[in-house]
Amino acid sequence: MRVASMISARSAGLLLGAGLLVAGGVWLNRCGMIDADSLSNAIAGLGIWAIPVFVILFGIGGLLGVPGLVFTIAARLAFGPIWGFVAAYAGALLTVTTAFAIVRVLRGGDAEPPRLPFRWAQRILDGAESRPVLSVVVLRLIFFVSPPLNYGLGFSGLRTRDYVLGSAIGLAIPTFVVTSAVGLF
Repeated sequence: MRVASMISARSAGLLLGAGLLVAGGVWLNRCGMIDADSLSNAIAGLGIWAIPVFVILFGIGGLLGVPGLVFTIAARLAFGPIWGFVAAYAGALLTVTTAFAIVRVLRGGDAEPPRLPFRWAQRILDGAESRPVLSVVVLRLIFFVSPPLNYGLGFSGLRTRDYVLGSAIGLAIPTFVVTSAVGLF
């Protein structure tokens, strides 16, 4: 079976767009244009608007492929362990949910998810659909706020409710660990 017949033009465009966003974020991070120190310094002086602005920046950065760890560390540095956790957790949940929702809207919402051309990748998505919440929790514990994971799961048959619940549970532990441990070193 040909790859072209397995993935629609719309899905291929979505994959290409997501790949370009992630590549752009990785480039920004590698060039040193975005790092935890400069981000925390930039938002620290915003007063009452600091946390909402941070959460929005986290959401945008996550869509661009900037590593979530950069934002999580910046939250800890700017807001301390408690408010840093709150800001990083809200930003992480916003990021993963937004990426998933964008793919779903552009994919056509309830349209049948495309079959992936690689059997191993399709098996992973099929496994996630059999135990959806647990699968997303485990994936979040391992990959945290991974932009490719966010976009990839948008192509799966997971229900939005299962995805958001699994992400909410799975993001809590790594966010807590990072925001607690950053001040120790």
